[in-house]
Amino acid sequence: MTSIALFIDQAVLPGAHVVLFSAALNHGPAVLDVHVFQSGLSESEKTGLRETLQATGRDFRLTVTGFDPEKQFCDFGGLHGSKMTYGRLLLPELLPHLPRVLYLDSDLLIGIDLHLAFSTDLNGHALGAVATSTFDESLDGTLAATKGIPGYAPHFNAGVLLVDLDEWRRLSLTEQTLAFIKEHNLVLRSHDQSALNFVFRNRFKPLSRRLNLCVEPWNCQTQPPQGILHFIGSPKPFDPGARWLHTRRQEFEAWLRRTAARSRAPLHQRVFVGLRRLWHTRRSIGKCLLCRMLPRKEPQELRSFDTEFRRR
Repeated sequence: MTSIALFIDQAVLPGAHVVLFSAALNHGPAVLDVHVFQSGLSESEKTGLRETLQATGRDFRLTVTGFDPEKQFCDFGGLHGSKMTYGRLLLPELLPHLPRVLYLDSDLLIGIDLHLAFSTDLNGHALGAVATSTFDESLDGTLAATKGIPGYAPHFNAGVLLVDLDEWRRLSLTEQTLAFIKEHNLVLRSHDQSALNFVFRNRFKPLSRRLNLCVEPWNCQTQPPQGILHFIGSPKPFDPGARWLHTRRQEFEAWLRRTAARSRAPLHQRVFVGLRRLWHTRRSIGKCLLCRMLPRKEPQELRSFDTEFRRR
């Protein structure tokens, strides 16, 4: 059985449907154990998640649990107006009966059987993640420099995380990560993702690159079919303005039409959620507009971090 976990609210609900549908559709004969922690979803929206999974014809088990991020993280800064992102730090406490879980963001397109990722040997580590850049290239590179972390050190994206919950609990890593956020809350620009990178510096298992293939809104480069596409940046394919700004919008829409989310929410709800999301992502959308107007460079091959990992 493969256990996965997502944290969702109405702003990312379309993306969550695509994640669940593509994950279940590509999953093998084993049961897909799905844990959704939600905030603000109606009963019909919760039912829609189950209908999306049922549409794949695959075996699954779905647990939907209410989660109040404001109550849990009232003192922390939000990401695009939401604090749901911090929920992944509490997975060891929220899932006390599970030994491991695969955390997934709600802006992914799954193109592989997740059991392959879920069964990865973590070699004693509490966390497995994909190193996609360096600390120099991260938003919190300045903070890293003050702590003596070399700029070339690998920095992972937290959109796909394989967590050994037992080891995490044994080492009290939730407490360590939350303490780091509280200490640096005013300067952290990537929120819990940065905190995770600092706390797990030199002690995470590097996962296969194909488990987190990052795609920016203006990037039309074709990605390998066997992998997990991660729509980083804003707008997401389901965000306001994506119709004109996101190069993978049509691909995303094709998947969305296969889910229960094809029946759209009432107009007033869509307008309210859309405007709120548009306001909170306005800077990222501005960056996207700039990148689309500037001449495009040839895609550069992502560097390998094998040497850095061998030093550990």
